[in-house]
Amino acid sequence: MKIIKYLFFLIVIIVIGLSLYIATRSGYYNVHREAVIDAPKEVVHEYINDYKKWPEWSPWIEQEPSANISLSDSTAGINSFYHWNGDIIGEGIIKTIHSDKDSILQKIEFTKPRESQGDVYWKLSSKTPSQSIVTWGIKGELSFLEKAIMIYKGGMDNLIGSNLERGLFKIDSLSELAIEQYTINPKGISEYSGGYYLYLTTASKQSGISSKMTEMFLKVKKFAKENNITLSGPPFVLYHEWDDLNKTTIFSTCIPIREKIIPDFQSEVLCGFLDSGRYFKTVLKGNYKNIEEAWSKASQAINTNRLVEDPKRDPMEVYITDPSKVPNPANWITEIYIPVKKTLTLQKTF
Repeated sequence: MKIIKYLFFLIVIIVIGLSLYIATRSGYYNVHREAVIDAPKEVVHEYINDYKKWPEWSPWIEQEPSANISLSDSTAGINSFYHWNGDIIGEGIIKTIHSDKDSILQKIEFTKPRESQGDVYWKLSSKTPSQSIVTWGIKGELSFLEKAIMIYKGGMDNLIGSNLERGLFKIDSLSELAIEQYTINPKGISEYSGGYYLYLTTASKQSGISSKMTEMFLKVKKFAKENNITLSGPPFVLYHEWDDLNKTTIFSTCIPIREKIIPDFQSEVLCGFLDSGRYFKTVLKGNYKNIEEAWSKASQAINTNRLVEDPKRDPMEVYITDPSKVPNPANWITEIYIPVKKTLTLQKTF
């Protein structure tokens, strides 16, 4: 009997000691992970801010794809919510209480297998124009029972850290796919109205077009601003020569203006006039790196329709979208215009 009594007291002492240990431990937790994602932060923000996209990357839904999901009528931004219920992942709801381009704060409440709540936070910043740094974290206060469970399971970081890493990895993959999407659409014959434009002309290696183009457009825009000239349309490039043998080109960067101007004789920026004319139009929606394929498909469509290119006029690219205002390259629009002669040949329908 004494042995049983001593064992009982020993168990009581252990329970009291363990209870005191648990009670004196801080219940505060803040688990977070950071990742560099190869996409503009605005693209990443869409996947985080819109709960409609969460099932595509959620590490918990990946564990139980059959879980029931319900969303608020408005799935993005402040007051939107995401409710889940599953046999494996339990039940809970998360609601957005703050959202801007650099951060998002959400309240999360678990109802099953036990009641708990916390704050979910996101921080976004740009590493480069095409890369973002994303932090995903969850913080809160554990109850006595939850602290006891966390001692057994190795702590909150051990319990959910790998899920945060998995979610960021999937957001990275989805964001990269999103910016790579593109379409090429040969539209057919189009009448281009023409008009006056400011321009700079240069000769360049084909591989250096992009950097030259950026530099020249900045000069033309600066000239227009300094001389209070109103720009009247999207910028475009005229290709005067294209030498595939030597990989060189001569082109002009142009911006439309409303009326003719006469620049100072020392100015490198000049004023030109583009006659209205008949062109075959092709539209690229997506990153400019796909422009070579777009030109190829435009030429194929011209041949298919038995049209004849007009060598006396210059082909051109018109940049409808300003990349500084549209971060996702998948939404950039570039129009290709190849001059064609007037013929009696019937065209195919596009």
